[in-house]
Amino acid sequence: MKRYNILQKSFVVLFLISISSCTDDINNFESLSNNQLNSIDDNIVIFERNSHLPKARVKSKIQFNTRAGATNRGNTDALLGYGYKLLNGTYIMGDLRNITFPIIDLESIRSYDQSYINGNRLNTTQTKIFAYDTYDRYQYNSSVSKKVSSGFSLNVKIFSIGRKKTTTETFKTVIDNLNEATFGELSLDFVSDHFSLQHSDGARKLFSRQFLSKSFVRNLYGSTIQSTLDNYGDFVVTDYLTGGKAYAIYAGHNSQNKETHGKEKGMEKTINASLTYKGATASGELGFTSSNQNTTTNEFKNKDTYIYIKTFGGDRNASEAEVKARTMENLNINLSPWLSSLKNEENNTIIDVSDNSLYPLSDFVLEKNFKQRFDDTTNGILPSFYNFVTPYIVIERVMVRSNSAYEALYDVVPVLITRQGDRIIFMNNSNSKSNEELAKNEDNVCFLQKVKFLSANRTNMFSDNIELDYNKKVRINPTLRNPLCIVIDDFNKTDFYRYYYAKTGIEYIYNPKKHIAFSFYIDEEDDDVLDVYGIRDWVENLPEKKVTIASLANHYYIIGL
Repeated sequence: MKRYNILQKSFVVLFLISISSCTDDINNFESLSNNQLNSIDDNIVIFERNSHLPKARVKSKIQFNTRAGATNRGNTDALLGYGYKLLNGTYIMGDLRNITFPIIDLESIRSYDQSYINGNRLNTTQTKIFAYDTYDRYQYNSSVSKKVSSGFSLNVKIFSIGRKKTTTETFKTVIDNLNEATFGELSLDFVSDHFSLQHSDGARKLFSRQFLSKSFVRNLYGSTIQSTLDNYGDFVVTDYLTGGKAYAIYAGHNSQNKETHGKEKGMEKTINASLTYKGATASGELGFTSSNQNTTTNEFKNKDTYIYIKTFGGDRNASEAEVKARTMENLNINLSPWLSSLKNEENNTIIDVSDNSLYPLSDFVLEKNFKQRFDDTTNGILPSFYNFVTPYIVIERVMVRSNSAYEALYDVVPVLITRQGDRIIFMNNSNSKSNEELAKNEDNVCFLQKVKFLSANRTNMFSDNIELDYNKKVRINPTLRNPLCIVIDDFNKTDFYRYYYAKTGIEYIYNPKKHIAFSFYIDEEDDDVLDVYGIRDWVENLPEKKVTIASLANHYYIIGL
């Protein structure tokens, strides 16, 4: 977004003198060019940012490594509380490659109260088969939505798009017209153990305020939300199964040109016929073959049907760990040695996440704006970006309500743009203003008069050291989810206290009257975020007053800076 600097002499005079008539305001603005006055989405700078203040910069980036895989050989609860890439992962449920980094400090929870962690030996086998003729059908026939906690509304269409991309990569070298193919998936799970971390609402709140990993907190405040999602994934694992898994995905063309339901039933028959399994748990015979196809399963001809096979867990040398996409004609894959290798628990690994066990990252942060940005970025509502915004304040029209004719009524207020791009809107008892008073703000003459008054009282704003702009074209509706808006009413700098929570390294400046708080992270005694926002003098002169972290978490509206 462009911003025009209008610190010409006439403008400075306009904004520093006392309020005069609306006509005088317009006369003073005549010194600006037509381009400046008519620019539709451009901010006009009233005060420049203090040149001695640092700009916002990303501090923490995690580089992927094999640490997660190294800690999960055998049956272990070590991956509880880790991040999970449901989106932008492999799109194979329970694949270890979807596991990222620890979000919850499991060992601290274990020391605090072992009963939050549970593990059970199951020794069961489960087979899951489903087919889909289109990727819209994928979201209905698969169990992906069941894996996500019931309190989170996942945009499954985004998942389906990602699944389509990975499926195309799998089969693009062997099949041309994938758009006309019918697909199916098989997962044969040899379950050894079940591990779970208590995930009630109360438990999640406890973990959020006391047991987040240091690296996650550092990255939460040191990088953009999109970068955090890229590094950690969209969800947190709270419940999973270990053992071994044989997984296969199929793609083929139906020879009888049936409708969607018929094609899917035909593909399921083909999948069932291709699997040979005799025995129980890790004993017996296991493989994939084309010899079982007959007149009831020939809707998908072997030469026109393709399969990709991958095993999870087990001895890599016992059988083929991965069978690249190939035709099912003359298919004969023996996985019995791999199955037998699962008897050695050292060969077990995570193979699936339980239903209702993936909780969004938003459930494990206290900051309201971070919560909303995590969810809306995951679901594609908010745009993605990887660099911080250097904070500034812009005076804009912000919608308060509608009148009886359903016309929007706006107030003119300062809006803080945070490093994450969130808009913190500082209302001034706007709801108590009459419709007639709010309607006047549509007039640019009176809008500029309000701008003049607010800028003359700049010291009362959240920061008087960062750039101050105005924009007479933009209108913000804070009830919409893009841009992300947080509304604060009747902001007063003198009503705040400060409290440093050493366990997480987060400092809070909080208002016990309004029950709002701003939070920022002090990274190894590096508190330059105060200078990035230009609020060091204000914050360092606030009285320190202890408050419990539980009180902040349960009763305050926390805004992350």
